[in-house]
Amino acid sequence: MASDARDLLQLPLPDIWKVQPLAYLRGPYRVEIKKTLPRLEKDFQNIPLAEFGGKFDFAHPYAVPGHDDYMIARAFGTEPDTAHHCLLLHRDTDGRVSAVGGVDHWGLYIDPKGDHRGKGLGGELAYAAAAFSGELNAGYALYSKSGYAAFRKAHELAVCRALEAGLDVDRSIVAQYPRIEQARVPSPR
Repeated sequence: MASDARDLLQLPLPDIWKVQPLAYLRGPYRVEIKKTLPRLEKDFQNIPLAEFGGKFDFAHPYAVPGHDDYMIARAFGTEPDTAHHCLLLHRDTDGRVSAVGGVDHWGLYIDPKGDHRGKGLGGELAYAAAAFSGELNAGYALYSKSGYAAFRKAHELAVCRALEAGLDVDRSIVAQYPRIEQARVPSPR
């Protein structure tokens, strides 16, 4: 496990910024907004990494921009059904690292215990899944309202990062995000 934020890998920019967000969030995935996505009670609740049995690459974690105490671990393997699987890891003040969220075939989930939700981590986690698989979806595409917002935010992050990288993003895609559009308009002097 990387010992310092400077040792963390940077997520690649997925091509999702090239397409309108609804092409991903509707398309063949038939997004249904649900109130809750059922999860096992023990899922991602500060689980020690050893319990994940070598399924994730903990030796090469990825940075979560703006969150120095969080990292993302990618699943080993590139099979279509697991290419997007990843874990959200948290390093506590004692240096212990545990899994507090993830994306798998059931969707995106962040532990409700602790203070991990409400920090924008869902968008970063969905962005990581898209960076690994090239697709912006969770396997079954049944999203809670927060889960849908996380995947939508992942698309917005990709658009922002593409613009920051100097890439030519279609204006109609940028127009989907008023905050980005306003930030790009030069202020009158």
